[in-house]
Amino acid sequence: MVLRYADGAEADLTFLGAVGRPGTPAWQGFDEQIQHWLGAGQQRQPAWLVADAEASDGVAVDVPAWLAAG
Repeated sequence: MVLRYADGAEADLTFLGAVGRPGTPAWQGFDEQIQHWLGAGQQRQPAWLVADAEASDGVAVDVPAWLAAG
């Protein structure tokens, strides 16, 4: 996911793991979780970050671990 801020800055975030199919309750809940996370300053906890060589900063969010912690 690439976020573009009002000042033109961008952040490239990688999320790994199953969420559900678009339009299902799980997917809609994920959308709400993402909005809450963005609004809270995109805090990152070691418990749900995993190494990912393909991610721009070398780490990705493990979605099942992230949702379980929320």
